[in-house]
Amino acid sequence: MNLLLALLLPFIQESPVEKPQDPVPEKVEGVDLVDEAVQTFSLPPVTRVTYEGANVPTVKVLRNLQKITGWDLYWKYIKEDRPVTVSWKEVTPLEAFDDLCRKGGGLRYRIQMESEWNQEKRQSESKGVRVRFERGSFPVAPVTHYRHYRVSLRKMTLTRETDYSGLKEEGTMQVRFLWTPDVVPPFLQSFKIGAIQDDQGNSLLSPETNQMGGRSRKLQSSGRYRTQYVHVSFPFQYPGSEVKTLSRVKGRAVLRYVEKARPLFFRDPGEKEGVAREYRGLTIQVEDYRASMTSVSLKIRVEGKWDAPSDPRLDRNDRWLYPFGTGDVELVAGDGSSLEQERSGYSGGSKGMTFNFVFKNPGKKRVTMLRIRCAEKYLYDEIPFE
Repeated sequence: MNLLLALLLPFIQESPVEKPQDPVPEKVEGVDLVDEAVQTFSLPPVTRVTYEGANVPTVKVLRNLQKITGWDLYWKYIKEDRPVTVSWKEVTPLEAFDDLCRKGGGLRYRIQMESEWNQEKRQSESKGVRVRFERGSFPVAPVTHYRHYRVSLRKMTLTRETDYSGLKEEGTMQVRFLWTPDVVPPFLQSFKIGAIQDDQGNSLLSPETNQMGGRSRKLQSSGRYRTQYVHVSFPFQYPGSEVKTLSRVKGRAVLRYVEKARPLFFRDPGEKEGVAREYRGLTIQVEDYRASMTSVSLKIRVEGKWDAPSDPRLDRNDRWLYPFGTGDVELVAGDGSSLEQERSGYSGGSKGMTFNFVFKNPGKKRVTMLRIRCAEKYLYDEIPFE
């Protein structure tokens, strides 16, 4: 029992704040950025927080954080007048949030999609990504902050089991990646552990530790169901009896974004069902289109083999790899507005995949265009943690 308690003590020291290098991308609007129908996605600067105050009411600190970051912060059921003393200079927003929660006492935060029930329309409406501060215990866990990201240890399990045919010993860690509201990573390209060491300097890496290396893991479905974090679990070898603590975990995660994309258009998709477009070895076809009083159902069939751009990081043997995902499919009405995705999904077969969508259309607008954003080039964001 003493060994287990000791192993569960924090073993990662906070690493120093790194100055911004290559921030993550967001779409830049403007027709000037469209060159031969290719859309370019730029890299915005990383938000930094500089603020200092002694015995300042918590609510005043939160309001200042809202002004500095420009994000939608709100709070519920907290002691707004509780005084806190903070001193931040060029720190990342998530570092500031963490520090405030540690000093605020009984305070925690969540970054997530928020919705609100519209009584008049009798439907739920999205409020976008918001940072919510509320009452609750803030976990004291090993953590690393790096630009837009917060990498922390969420859970560690040690198992020792005897089934009378042998002794089974194993360890499992779960890491949590959290990112700021202005970031929407679509893929976790790879997740690799470079070192797990005990206090004796021994390596506890097991052969299966890097099981996510080189494999894409989709993080987003559509805008409505967007998440702001992901959990990754990995095994390690059970420590020896003389070990009291784990001293070091080191690794690197790689997120993938679209840097350049080419929009593929289908004019009047409801009237031209069955029309196909060719794109880099793929045949993309509107297989089914149905409009009702409040929604539009769409089915898209994709067949062939994608002639992917030259990129050593892409897994060419992954048959699920396509130049677009469900979040890249958009229905545009005659007034230029885009219909909101309500549901999306896909199913695979031996020759290709079928994408299924339901778009909200309470005003029964006439859909004039189906637009699919196809990737022409990717960029990668590497997040080291230790």
